[in-house]
Amino acid sequence: MGLLQKILSSGAGKLIKDVGGVLDNLTTSKEEKLAAEQKIKELISNHELELQKQVTNRWEADMKSDSWLSKNVRPLVLMFLVVSLLYHQLLFSSSTRTTSLNLITLYIRSS
Repeated sequence: MGLLQKILSSGAGKLIKDVGGVLDNLTTSKEEKLAAEQKIKELISNHELELQKQVTNRWEADMKSDSWLSKNVRPLVLMFLVVSLLYHQLLFSSSTRTTSLNLITLYIRSS
């Protein structure tokens, strides 16, 4: 139960409860379905807005911190990923090209 609580603790539990409440009141007429759909879209957009506010608050807290690492961890991770990707591409792209050329050469010789 602890894992499920952690997953739903970010506000998703409230969103699911609100959407479930809308669906419980759902009836079959077109106008009521459109109203329910609009209410669900509104709940989802409010939830996304709240998540963005939380991210902004974290960024502001990081910038107010005196720690160099907390201010620069995201750019450092991005640089690490870009350098790793470039390294991987440079390391493995040449062997792939050579293998492809060898296969083409073998195909032409066998024809």
